[in-house]
Amino acid sequence: AQSLLSEAMALDPTDSRVYATLATAYNGDAIYGWRRPTSESHVKATELAEKAVELGKEDEYSHWILGIMLFRSKRHEEAIRRFETAIAINPNYSMALGWQGVTLVNVHKYAEGLPLIEKAIRLSPKDPSLAYYLTSIGLHHFVEERYDEAIEWAEKALHERPNFPLAHLHLAATHGMLGNLEEARAAYEQFDRLAPGSTIAAWIESAVFAYEKDAALYGEGLRRAGMPEE
Repeated sequence: AQSLLSEAMALDPTDSRVYATLATAYNGDAIYGWRRPTSESHVKATELAEKAVELGKEDEYSHWILGIMLFRSKRHEEAIRRFETAIAINPNYSMALGWQGVTLVNVHKYAEGLPLIEKAIRLSPKDPSLAYYLTSIGLHHFVEERYDEAIEWAEKALHERPNFPLAHLHLAATHGMLGNLEEARAAYEQFDRLAPGSTIAAWIESAVFAYEKDAALYGEGLRRAGMPEE
């Protein structure tokens, strides 16, 4: 896909959607490490997203993917503004609504974020990001130490997408904090099967927590579940 998009870019270097779509592809690389080091892909995706917005100031998709890259860079307030721009262009753009909600939940603005996630799900009930939306709600409950609710939302995410690694990881951390070590280790083993080789140090560095205390709490849950430190 990346080679075809690069060819399309060469044919029309002013098409913002081509840059935005290619940025999305590189973001996939940055998350999963398909073709190159994840840090290299993250930088490339961000550059492409910035160019997409430069070329397509009225294109909601371009603003959305730049918001995603800002969110993944832990630049939460900038991401919120970018998603707001996408929503202003298209008030029913479900991806921007959903990820705006996720970002607000991440910075503890749950009352503002949850209605946006709910609206995104109503508009696009089979959205590819649905499991992430549900897991993010669970993460909010986790950092507020409402562990039973956190488990409930992680299980909802797994109902939608049984092999979603992040939901298994959330279950591992949550059961770890509850002292349910057998369940915690089983959930961590599922995560490690889907995304092998993770460590607490690497995961906390790459995760998008807005606050250090949230990351520390999550790290403790993973430690109890059996994830190695380094």
